[in-house]
Amino acid sequence: MKKNILRAFNIAKRDLRKNYSEIGILAGTTHFNDLWARDAMFASLGVLELGDFGIVKKSLISLLDNQRDDGLFPNRIGINIILKFLWFGKKMQKKVSYLDDIGHSEVKDTNSLVIIIANEYVKKSGDADFAKKYFEKLKKAVKYYGDDLVEETPYANWADTIPKKGKVLYTNVLYWKAIVSLGELAKKIRRKKEWVNGKKIKEKINKIFWNNEYYNDTDSSSVFASDGNVLAIIFNLATKKQKESILQSIRKFKMEEFTLKQSHPEYEKSSMFSRIMGMGDYHNLMWLWTGCLYGLIKKEMLDKIADKINEFNGVYEIYELDGKPVARFIYKSEKNFSWSAGLFIYAVKKMYKKIL
Repeated sequence: MKKNILRAFNIAKRDLRKNYSEIGILAGTTHFNDLWARDAMFASLGVLELGDFGIVKKSLISLLDNQRDDGLFPNRIGINIILKFLWFGKKMQKKVSYLDDIGHSEVKDTNSLVIIIANEYVKKSGDADFAKKYFEKLKKAVKYYGDDLVEETPYANWADTIPKKGKVLYTNVLYWKAIVSLGELAKKIRRKKEWVNGKKIKEKINKIFWNNEYYNDTDSSSVFASDGNVLAIIFNLATKKQKESILQSIRKFKMEEFTLKQSHPEYEKSSMFSRIMGMGDYHNLMWLWTGCLYGLIKKEMLDKIADKINEFNGVYEIYELDGKPVARFIYKSEKNFSWSAGLFIYAVKKMYKKIL
């Protein structure tokens, strides 16, 4: 084990555990000190590797118990982020929200992430009773999407300052993985006849998004987006030939820095709120979480991320292109960012196998 990797691993573990709460894994310790579903679910991959099964179960139950009648899970249990920055939110009580704060769209990636992590939790913990108790809710969560590819309105996925709409690669790769995960859960509790294997959705993803070099970001854009393309590789949605083509595109577009750049070309449009905050480039900045996933493909990336974690003695939400955590006039990068800390732990555990 390299010393820089081990040191960064321990920092990530420290920062991640700071966010354990009575309702689950919080996204951070300052302006994101709420239970954000996607942050908690991605972070859970690392939490499970640490053996902290209870807090993952608590996070899942908080979301499962607040499922809407039509099957939608919450986007967040907490306070509207815009109100927080306007100082109105400090005395507000945490509420369940199913919509994004900017466009008020129904958030489309959370259902898939809850299903995926529920399956991972059951596999890691052996808690088959959990699967039996919540299987119908998880099945309802998939039915919420319908029978075709997921369609969304602006700001409905993790890139919630970018007005993507229609069919989005990232969201649909997660949707396919959720179908596969639910099938695995069904088999585990002997209800495998109740679910399909996701073949139809996989075929549609390849038909709609694949452009013979990489997967397009949306059904109306040829942007290369790291999130959906890397997830397609690590989930084995992409074939070996497609994987090599995607990696060639990453090299061609010079996406590798101390983490992985988000897109090529950069996103041009962003929400008015993010621009007012001086953060119109929010989703063009450097995020460690996509780099951590890429580290599952190219191990050397984990060294670069480890050096960045060690340099600033912490896991931050976003970094400037020069490698410093964002610290602008209004917006400061979230400290102890669970999403990236959890995925760094997950990737290191997978790629290095043994760690103290």
